[in-house]
Formats: sequence, C-alpha cells, structure tokens
Amino acid sequence: MEVKLKDLILTVDSYLTPEQVGAIIRTYKKRKFSPARIVGRDGSHSVDTNTRNVTEFSIVRNEKSMTDIHWCNFLIAKIRDLSQMYCNKHEVYERPQRVEIINMLRYEKGGYYTKHIDDGHDTPRTLSVIIFLNNDYKGGGLEFNFLNSSLKIEPGAGKAIIWPSNFLFPHTVFKVEEGIRYALVSWLR
Repeated sequence: MEVKLKDLILTVDSYLTPEQVGAIIRTYKKRKFSPARIVGRDGSHSVDTNTRNVTEFSIVRNEKSMTDIHWCNFLIAKIRDLSQMYCNKHEVYERPQRVEIINMLRYEKGGYYTKHIDDGHDTPRTLSVIIFLNNDYKGGGLEFNFLNSSLKIEPGAGKAIIWPSNFLFPHTVFKVEEGIRYALVSWLR
C-alpha cells in the first residue's frame, strides 16, 4: 500500500466557525506580541529572524482574565478533539493528551518561517496543530516536504491541520506578501 503525504496530514475545513475566529482575533490582536523564538540544536532558545520572522502571544489560563480562561479551555478541548480525530483515522493505540502550549502567531508583511520540524531533543512533541484564523492576506502559504513529495496547504479561516511532529514532516511558511496572517499553533505530547 502506498502512503501519500496528504494521507498523513489531517485537514479539517471550518473547524472553527467564523464567529469563533472573529472573536479570537478581536480578543488577542491588540495584545503584546513578542518575537517568536527558535530552539537550537544545543537546546538554546533565541530569536533568529533569518529563520523565523514572526511574533507570537501565548494564550494561557490567566486567573485575572475570564476571557483568557475561556479561550484557553475552549482551544484545549478543540485541540484534544482534533487529536482524537487524527488518532482514530490512523488507528493510533494511545493518543497524546497533554497540550503543550497554544500560541497565536502574527505574520506581518515579510513574515515567514524557513523549513523546520517541530520535534526536538529539548522539545519532545508528538503531534503538531495549526488553526488558521484569517485569509485576508497574500502569500504565507504552508508546504510540507516528505521524501520526494511535497504538499501545499491552502490556508482558510477556521481551517485546522494536524500531523506528526517528527523529522519526517519538515514544513515551511512562505513569506507574507500583503496583510497580516494570524494562526494558532500548538503541540501535543
């Protein structure tokens, strides 16, 4: 049986409703975003805009904000549900339960992330998740490479994708040409 890259990456259109997407963007787009870091081979965390030119905001359960608690709990439940869908599709015996973190990413004009994987010695991850929040920008496409094949994912507001975080799934976010690209990213262990 031949396995194709598109069979190993689960894509769910309209995973979040337009109302949910709009509320998340309105809630977080004015928060203080910081330059996103990368994890080096030596385990160090640093900002390297030659590799990753994007800013991020972590959505956490902040006891001072019921809004943050609501969205964090809602997104954890959605990510776990997506993980269950993926594991059921691929007959995975034991699915990962722990949602590592949820980051909202803001790729402004010129923002990108060069080819990378999400798993590493100091960041052990099992599954990776992206939920696209908008589509009113140009560029910013996502591409996976697997052996001699590639798969381009067209972003769409509310679309979710989930895939194994390991070394077999290097992926790239291409440069945003116009507008701002918002997305949520998370990982499960």
